[in-house]
Amino acid sequence: MEALGRKKHFEWFNSFSDPTFSINLRIDVTKVVRHAKTHGKSFFIELLYLVTEALHSIPEMRMRIKGEDVVIFDMINPAYTILTDDGNFDNCRHQMTHDYDEFYARASKAIAETKAGISKKDEFNDLSIIDDFYITSVPWVDITAVTHPQPTFSRENMSIPRICWGKYTESDGVFSLTLNLAANHALVDGKPLSFTAVNLQTLIDRIDVEEEKLPAW
Repeated sequence: MEALGRKKHFEWFNSFSDPTFSINLRIDVTKVVRHAKTHGKSFFIELLYLVTEALHSIPEMRMRIKGEDVVIFDMINPAYTILTDDGNFDNCRHQMTHDYDEFYARASKAIAETKAGISKKDEFNDLSIIDDFYITSVPWVDITAVTHPQPTFSRENMSIPRICWGKYTESDGVFSLTLNLAANHALVDGKPLSFTAVNLQTLIDRIDVEEEKLPAW
């Protein structure tokens, strides 16, 4: 953090019991909705892909606290909540890839296995895994804001960004939803957090609804 000129900021916010802050904003997902419907795809997986691409575009979102050090990962895996067949939620994750087709296949497989209860229980709530993005959705209601529970006993796990979105709604042919982005203020300030959302909207705006693949960053 010293190389980035943020050593004093890191030390200050890292002294807080919970240094998390977040923003909530409306995202125009019209092209995601139309692309998913046109090609018979899952809206959730397609937005998951775009969100992870936007997160990867911002170096600060790939930073993690590891012991006494700050590290930056080249690749971060999506970890997300899934409603299982028995009506409960379970954690689901797969190895990240920037290739849209492979990402979709990996997510589809991981979701199907998790829904059926074929999940890796040894990874459930494993706080030692920090090369993740924590992602969830609340598709039943149009949310305006979200708060995230934090394991305040684990500095490393608290350095993982948390992302949530709600139900999309339609108005005059435009589909939008509230996106929540939460990050550790010791590592991330308002600019990179805001530009994560800016880059996500840029990716969505670049979608060609007729093309099968979604754009990568």
